[in-house]
Amino acid sequence: MPLSCPMPSSALLNRQLGRNVQLLIDALAEMPTPEERFPYLRSLVAHIEDVRPEWAHAPGKAEMMAHLVTQLGGAVIDPEEIRVALAARAADAALAAETFEVAAVVEADEAAPDAAEAAPEPNDEASDPA
Repeated sequence: MPLSCPMPSSALLNRQLGRNVQLLIDALAEMPTPEERFPYLRSLVAHIEDVRPEWAHAPGKAEMMAHLVTQLGGAVIDPEEIRVALAARAADAALAAETFEVAAVVEADEAAPDAAEAAPEPNDEASDPA
């Protein structure tokens, strides 16, 4: 007896991005305000950046992402919303890098002995001429 598996209601439009991203785009289309879409749009942008590393320094990156989203789900997302999500991700990355650098400096400071502790104490007998 064959197993019955539910079939997806629509064809997978982009294998690189996958079914979950397609479902996310469909859900974004139903959200009425940019404020509601923002956290989900950040996740979507992150996933697209992972799948499309060649777009990392593309001049029209936000427009290309908006076009891809429109192609995949019909959700018309303003490129400005995508720019805001990209800027938020860049700020998060900068903050993470800064936090990592500060943590590395703190660890280095804790690992290095103080100069006063590391310097040998002068021998009183050797410095006394008498």
